[in-house]
Amino acid sequence: MPQILGTKGPIYCNRSLLFDPEEIDSIKNDLEAKWKTVDDEVNSSSIWQASWERFGTCGVTVDQLNDQFKYFNKSMELYDKYNMKRILSEANITPGNNYTAQGLLDAVESGLGKRARILCSRDRKKKNHYLLSIYTCFDTSFNLINCDEISNFLTNCPLKKPITYPNFDENFINKV
Repeated sequence: MPQILGTKGPIYCNRSLLFDPEEIDSIKNDLEAKWKTVDDEVNSSSIWQASWERFGTCGVTVDQLNDQFKYFNKSMELYDKYNMKRILSEANITPGNNYTAQGLLDAVESGLGKRARILCSRDRKKKNHYLLSIYTCFDTSFNLINCDEISNFLTNCPLKKPITYPNFDENFINKV
């Protein structure tokens, strides 16, 4: 998601650039494997549409992102290059176990050489916290940068409570 130093956003930069699923037909299988929702009731295409309309339309000023195909293709390229499952696994962080926010941040920083941003979700009934997403940050040339150079916080996760790295095969989202 594009972001300007010290701000939220931008978002929805050009509402005339409508999502066209045919533009990404050639990479649809990759998208379904790598950019999917963990909620079985949400259509993947609607997730891609929301991402394009909210964030992709703001990236079109960068040549490597100046159309829908390039935006999603570059996302898949970065997903492969900075594979968080691999980075966490190399730090002995495995799905289904609990970790601290600092432990997760340290593991990602060790694997990337840069500070990332992690977000959590909370199960209000059980009062458990789950790792929801890990964001890596880049400059407009796609060089990794520290996320705290852009955002004033690295996590919304509780610092003193355990955080579950969910096993997405369990469809954990229905529990949250």
